[in-house]
Amino acid sequence: MIANARAVQSGAEGVKTEIDGQARVQQHFTYQATCLMWLREEYGALYAGARAQVDAVLAVAGCEVLFV
Repeated sequence: MIANARAVQSGAEGVKTEIDGQARVQQHFTYQATCLMWLREEYGALYAGARAQVDAVLAVAGCEVLFV
């Protein structure tokens, strides 16, 4: 999602990234970049107690990088 959002923001035609040690190339998806923006907005709106709970879940899932 992060690589896709960067590709959309930069105007690149495609996304080049590595997943599990494998190079991946695909067309970028504007809707996916928009979804990441919405997730970050909602995360940013959480009060401290809720954010701490969400952070704990994200850390276990390995998804905390989406909100850095």
